[in-house]
Amino acid sequence: MAIIHEQLYKSDNLSVIDFPKYVEALTQDLLSTYSDMCRNIRLITNISVKTLRIENVVPCGLIINELITNSIKHAFPDGKKGEISISMKHENNSRIIMIVSDNGTGFDQEKNKNSSSSIGLMLVKELVRQLDGTMNIKTETGSVYNIIFKEKNFIKDTDL
Repeated sequence: MAIIHEQLYKSDNLSVIDFPKYVEALTQDLLSTYSDMCRNIRLITNISVKTLRIENVVPCGLIINELITNSIKHAFPDGKKGEISISMKHENNSRIIMIVSDNGTGFDQEKNKNSSSSIGLMLVKELVRQLDGTMNIKTETGSVYNIIFKEKNFIKDTDL
């Protein structure tokens, strides 16, 4: 939330956030917080959504925070090397596709139903619901969370 407030104070438009800049600040904070656990983890971002309405930023930021934190904590045991990736793009001028993935150990959904990770996953599912979106999870080789939602009150980056 502090990152969002900082960007809003610096902005002329209080209804949108520079999303790539926000994701950069958020992920740097996470990497700093978990610096001992992620020395061998490379973070890759590919955010082509330049701006995002404030009502979408909060749930998206919380989703990214939860999924990246889970990857850092669980996907790369014993200092294993790996990559975490975040991508976000527009599709058909109204939908947004956000993919958060890692190439770690994967996630056994049945085995971890009662773990704190599953509580975090329940939070992610609720946030996706708030976005009126859908989520597909693949866990064969690492974890891939594919989230699709329609941006509320969609605006094009060129409209700003």
